[in-house]
Amino acid sequence: MKISSNEILREEMEAAIVRANEDKTMMNGMLGGKLVDCDYEEKSATIEYETQHWENNRAGYVHGGIIASILDLTMGDLSITYSDEVWTPTVNLQVSYVRPIKMGDAILCKAYVVSDGKRLNQMRSEAYSRDTGKLLATATGVYFCTDTRKEHGVPVKGLA
Repeated sequence: MKISSNEILREEMEAAIVRANEDKTMMNGMLGGKLVDCDYEEKSATIEYETQHWENNRAGYVHGGIIASILDLTMGDLSITYSDEVWTPTVNLQVSYVRPIKMGDAILCKAYVVSDGKRLNQMRSEAYSRDTGKLLATATGVYFCTDTRKEHGVPVKGLA
């Protein structure tokens, strides 16, 4: 299904987040994102992630790898949504850190579709502190659009 309205974008993003949150033994599920907003015209979505103790580094801030994962996961969920229900693994991820985030705050991550192509999606994202509104990190990512329905036993027209 191609995205053609805010309502469809919201439904598809909610479904992507539910899939990401399903398995609490995997990092995506442990991060536990919640959809805050999405905008069809802007091709964007914002997901909120509460900070959790296991995400801490020794200095008492959220580990940079967790922040990178949140940026990647948010862009990936939006990439999947704009790729007509195909899997879009990360091909390239570039992260720039601006400031740390302490426990007890939450990360609001807003992702944008820069270009949704047939084989590659170009994305960008920004992570903000929910409490202060300050920018925490930015990222750009490239996602490969690959159809894995056959491998997962989902019928695909023309494939046996």
